[in-house]
Amino acid sequence: MTTPQFSLATSAVKLVFQDNLIATKKGFYQYDSGIWRFLEKSEVRSRIFKAHPEHMAKSANFLRSIVALMEDSVFQPSLEFNEDRECINAGNGTLRFDYDLKKMRLDSHRKEDFFTLKTAANFIENPSAPFFEILCHTWFGQDDEGKKKRTLLLEIIGYTCAFSTALNRFFVFQGVAGSGKSTILWMIEKILNGVPGSSSVCHIQPELLNNRFHRAYLQDKLANLVAEIDSESWIDGNELKSFASGDGASADHKFKQIEDFRPFAKHIFCCNEKLPKIKNREEALRDRICTLIFDRRIRKTSIQISETILRKRVSAELDSIFSMAVNAFGEVLNRGDFTSPASSEDFIRKWFSSNDFIENLLVEFGRSQFKFMPESKVELQRVFDRLKKFWSEELGNQGPLGMGVKEFKRRLLAVFAGKIDIRKADANYNWVFGIDLIE
Repeated sequence: MTTPQFSLATSAVKLVFQDNLIATKKGFYQYDSGIWRFLEKSEVRSRIFKAHPEHMAKSANFLRSIVALMEDSVFQPSLEFNEDRECINAGNGTLRFDYDLKKMRLDSHRKEDFFTLKTAANFIENPSAPFFEILCHTWFGQDDEGKKKRTLLLEIIGYTCAFSTALNRFFVFQGVAGSGKSTILWMIEKILNGVPGSSSVCHIQPELLNNRFHRAYLQDKLANLVAEIDSESWIDGNELKSFASGDGASADHKFKQIEDFRPFAKHIFCCNEKLPKIKNREEALRDRICTLIFDRRIRKTSIQISETILRKRVSAELDSIFSMAVNAFGEVLNRGDFTSPASSEDFIRKWFSSNDFIENLLVEFGRSQFKFMPESKVELQRVFDRLKKFWSEELGNQGPLGMGVKEFKRRLLAVFAGKIDIRKADANYNWVFGIDLIE
């Protein structure tokens, strides 16, 4: 015999939610305008009340039983959202790469794609963004190098809008203050945030990516945009490689179980002239860095308008900028890599040549662990043991240091030349003269 609760639950799924309701382990989702939107149970109950006011006087248990029956009837335990990684879910449809036409193709939204995110911008066939072109001339110049930078910028925006991480890149915007980096980050965030009441963007400093609580913010985000990275921080190269490739990760939410997920957020970090330090630096990391160089200050150019007016004019061209970015991303998929301006290659060479890992490590170690005192001395082995502890406990590395005592002695003398000396004070042991260890 059918109960009143079961009849009402069936009716609610069909009439109140038009059969566009599913439930997962996280809760209810309703399909609307190209995305599956998360619904709190309180919203589900409220909408049932509004559709069936005659049940307002019923008990709370009656209503909870209806919601529970609805959840059971539409439950999909193994469903994963945003799994079609080669797509860009735009405001007016879904963009897929057509391998025959070798370009992006706009299709209608389909609820069976199970996307929870879409861009705020719509795709248009013949985009035109004259003010954006003026800004690109201002940011990058009009020579061949400037044109390549403009193309790379559009490719990065297009890739950031996609769910794919197949190109295995993270991005660094480097340049002088006031050169347009923050305007571009604002523009990207404006394009991406197409779901009312939620954000497709997070802002996590790279040195925090190895923290499971901070990492949780990457779930279901299209981009991690950082306006300025701390030049004194240590960036973990292994973590960046992993997230650039979309490798599986674990996230920890307070008072909840640790959850495994596969991130698809693209990472864009901005920095000024001083470059951050890298630990676990490998050639594979170098292959994953894509840089865009800003070497012109906007305030020294002919564009003399307020930030408010500038953003208003950019907003008016957002659909066209997005559409040009999608087309540029299609070209990247067609040839298999991003445009590479000469200044970007120079920057990477400079960054890696200046990132002598051992030198940076010893400078940081000395700054936090040494007291320079001419009359003091410490046994070399004790200093080396302190370095290994600093490496594992302070910097959080689990792997080997990759340097023995002999190499440590040589590098320590080179880094702190003129401040310390290392020699044998007796027949058996080397001592470091000129320092004491901070306890």
